[in-house]
Amino acid sequence: MRQSRLVLLLVAAGFLTTLIEVRYLHRGVVREYAVAWIPTVSSAIALVAALVALGEGWLRRIGGGVLAVVALAGLLGVYYHTKFRPSAFLRLFEPSPTVARADDGEREEAERRESEEKEEEAPALAPLGITGLALIGAVAALGRNGERR
Repeated sequence: MRQSRLVLLLVAAGFLTTLIEVRYLHRGVVREYAVAWIPTVSSAIALVAALVALGEGWLRRIGGGVLAVVALAGLLGVYYHTKFRPSAFLRLFEPSPTVARADDGEREEAERRESEEKEEEAPALAPLGITGLALIGAVAALGRNGERR
């Protein structure tokens, strides 16, 4: 098996797991925001594209091209997660908050509030996982891989 085919199989497996994970993580958000379906649909399309790219000739080029286009979905996701606000990115460099010394009841309440706040925030750079995986697949499908064509 050529190395590029193995990479495409791994990319397909990666998109299968991404599809399942994103569907789970966005389960509550899709009711409120239709754009939350973008990573789920993109992951499904990329999964099929990676499998199509296992073929030869034009199938490989179509699959690679679709994977390259899917890479844009991750960039779109970064926009929807952050609206490109600097504060969303600066938060990535903040030290993890510590709960001040307090009695057990106050500490538990503070930890609960902190946990709820973190759950509401969409991870700023998580969508770039789709971009990276799609680009790896596109390079594997469209790259020369050392052989003559």
